[in-house]
Amino acid sequence: MNFNRVDIVEAYYVYFVNYHSGQNSVEYKRLSKMLTYFTPRKSLRDNPCIDQLEDTGKQIYSDLLFNRAINELN
Repeated sequence: MNFNRVDIVEAYYVYFVNYHSGQNSVEYKRLSKMLTYFTPRKSLRDNPCIDQLEDTGKQIYSDLLFNRAINELN
């Protein structure tokens, strides 16, 4: 599977938008930093969900969710 920068950044964007836990969270801080160099396309801004991602972006997003679940168990 070929990963490109757009797939990676879009997957992280969707993840951070959906899973930050407020302005003091690490995810929110990373989202804010990301938005200094990345402008999401309109459809992604309007509906930040996995369905908006390409196949590689979906895989990256799924990996982020898996890692989150593992970290919550520990």
